[in-house]
Amino acid sequence: MPKISAVLITLNEALNLPRVLASVQWCDEMVVVDSGSTDNTLALAQSLGAKTFYNKFEGYGPQKHFAVSQACHDWVLIVDADEEVSPGLAQEIQAMMKNETIAFQGFRLPRDFVFMGRVMRYGGLHGEMYLRLFNRKFGNFNDKKIHESAIIEGKIGRLKGRLMHYSYRHLEDYFQKYNHYTSLAARDLHQKGKKTAPWKIYLRFPFTFFNCISCGALSWMAFRALSGPLFRPPTR
Repeated sequence: MPKISAVLITLNEALNLPRVLASVQWCDEMVVVDSGSTDNTLALAQSLGAKTFYNKFEGYGPQKHFAVSQACHDWVLIVDADEEVSPGLAQEIQAMMKNETIAFQGFRLPRDFVFMGRVMRYGGLHGEMYLRLFNRKFGNFNDKKIHESAIIEGKIGRLKGRLMHYSYRHLEDYFQKYNHYTSLAARDLHQKGKKTAPWKIYLRFPFTFFNCISCGALSWMAFRALSGPLFRPPTR
């Protein structure tokens, strides 16, 4: 039966790490590549049985490519620190790996989007498929700094079990991550010598926000706005 390495990259993910690593304990190996955490991410990862490595962050694609190369096994399951492998997905993968031959070189997994503690059933991010389980003999991640993806030569199948994505704990968290990704995108465009009109940024944000968050999240935000402040001032 093929062995599987769970692979993830981290930076100050001590809050998320126990959940994601608990969900992949069934894997034969857990690999964590860190880019300089200042919290107890590394100590926590090691205490939970993961192998840890350091690599300077040059973008999500290069970082995940490096992380995959540190795994001992050819089959790798890529998870983000703010995700969780559902029990159903874990059982589905383990059952599939018991087969003597696997007809595919990679698998796309459906991901449920959790916003402020609620699973969003509608909107642009619900149920999107991501290539997260693959045999690294047939490929690895590209070198894109953001919007990275695995490039696999071979047949790609689909699984039914879900990844759970706990991306935004609250609106302040959403805007912090939005600023992080847009800064990376701007730096990438600058390095490539490309320019974009500022008005495109201001128009794209509200459309993307309303499409991705969905009516359910907006209702939840309205409820929170009526019952208390959406944002908490930072503590010093």
